[in-house]
Amino acid sequence: MKIILKQFGFTLIEILVVIAITSLVAVGINAYVTQGVRLWNSTVDKIEAQKNVRQALNIMMGEMREMLPSDNGSYPLMSTQDLSVEFYTNIDSDSKREKIKYELIDGTLYRWAVKSNEAQPPQYPAYTMDDRTIVTKNITNSSIIFRYYDNTYNGETDPLSSPFDLNDVSLIQVTLEIDENLNEPPEPFTIETGISLRNLKYKYEN
Repeated sequence: MKIILKQFGFTLIEILVVIAITSLVAVGINAYVTQGVRLWNSTVDKIEAQKNVRQALNIMMGEMREMLPSDNGSYPLMSTQDLSVEFYTNIDSDSKREKIKYELIDGTLYRWAVKSNEAQPPQYPAYTMDDRTIVTKNITNSSIIFRYYDNTYNGETDPLSSPFDLNDVSLIQVTLEIDENLNEPPEPFTIETGISLRNLKYKYEN
């Protein structure tokens, strides 16, 4: 009697097909996971950036809100531009009032601060690189970040049109659009705040 044994198993071609399919699935899963991790990291980075920007803006808001006449009696608000603002205030515990400037340059918002000298009347030296610190980077709106309003502002009022009298300014609106990576989601985030110049409600004379 002849006994026929059936052989079970995979042929070489079947094994190669299975390996190919498994490899494709593995590549797809890896790409999906990689993209997910990248999106997660990008989102975390942008959330952290928002936190840092808000902290920096809180400092800037406090300085602007409390602006004061300079040590030589100059008007609190010194200069108003679309990309910069300059004023006097006291940022520390001494009696001297500093000259402060915020300015956007190539997507980075900088802050300068200098004290008056001992001359009579006191004078403020020109800014140097040592007086400059970075507030925040990766700002994408490069045309206007500061807008200025008078005391008629009601939330819909148009900003003051240049040229205007510095004495008319009662509120400064700051708008920053920030994107840590233009090539990665999520979309850029925008921070906008209005700073009421509380010490200017009693107008100083120039």
